[in-house]
Amino acid sequence: MDDRNKRAKRVTIAGLAVLAIGSGHLVEDFLYGVHTGFGLSDAAGQVLTIVYFAVLGTLIVLASHDKKAGYVGCIIMGAFLALADTTYHMNEILYDWPYRAGVFSKALIIALIFCSLALTFCAWCALQSANRQV
Repeated sequence: MDDRNKRAKRVTIAGLAVLAIGSGHLVEDFLYGVHTGFGLSDAAGQVLTIVYFAVLGTLIVLASHDKKAGYVGCIIMGAFLALADTTYHMNEILYDWPYRAGVFSKALIIALIFCSLALTFCAWCALQSANRQV
């Protein structure tokens, strides 16, 4: 397997992990009405969720084809998700108990933060590698 395939595969796996874990976390956020705290109706929250999955899915597909735009988008999306989830949920992770569905809920948040950081890191490394080969 050449370098292009290796770097694309790493970003794809990290991106799919963010999609999978993010799906569970988003469902839980909707169950607890997190979107209403941002002034969003159910319909607006659902549209935003569709946009989120469409954009992230598109970026993962681009990255899987070793496209720099996919790597840059994954860096931005991963960093944004890690920052947003850390900022919004840190007090809940550290101080709230019982919290939502207990340990599983906290594990989802923590896993999403770490997978988002992994996506950012893998995409950054892939972009650097792609730039060196040009």
